[in-house]
Amino acid sequence: MKSLYHLLIFMFVMSIVLAACETKKTDAVPLVQSFTIWERSLDKFRPTILNEDWHDGELAWRELKNTLDHSDNKSLEAWIDLQVEIVDKTAKDVYKLFLRRLALQELEFYPEVAVKYYEWAYQKYETHEFTDQAMQDHLTLILERFDQIMNKE
Repeated sequence: MKSLYHLLIFMFVMSIVLAACETKKTDAVPLVQSFTIWERSLDKFRPTILNEDWHDGELAWRELKNTLDHSDNKSLEAWIDLQVEIVDKTAKDVYKLFLRRLALQELEFYPEVAVKYYEWAYQKYETHEFTDQAMQDHLTLILERFDQIMNKE
């Protein structure tokens, strides 16, 4: 009777251990796969961000930002590319001004990745394309950071 009791306890403990091991095994997502998932989300949300109304665009933008892997250069480059696209393609939609500000701010947050857009930013600055003072201020900060990065090299 005691051995049956010990056997049942042993089997119960082993089932818990196996369940825990199985959970850990399935929770791990390789980095390559996570970029692919994020890239699919980028492709899915891009039309919403660029073409739908401001509210849906901001929600989609926020969803992408929240799932962005900040340590992966490929996904950061794709993210910065999207920000430039947002600034350029939503310029005529006054309701997307806040989204444009957010997009420009992302270039300020990731200047090492965004520095490839130096000429783009400089042209916007020189032509005073942004009538919104907050956007022009962000652009000034971005160009200062770009200059710092380029002078280090």
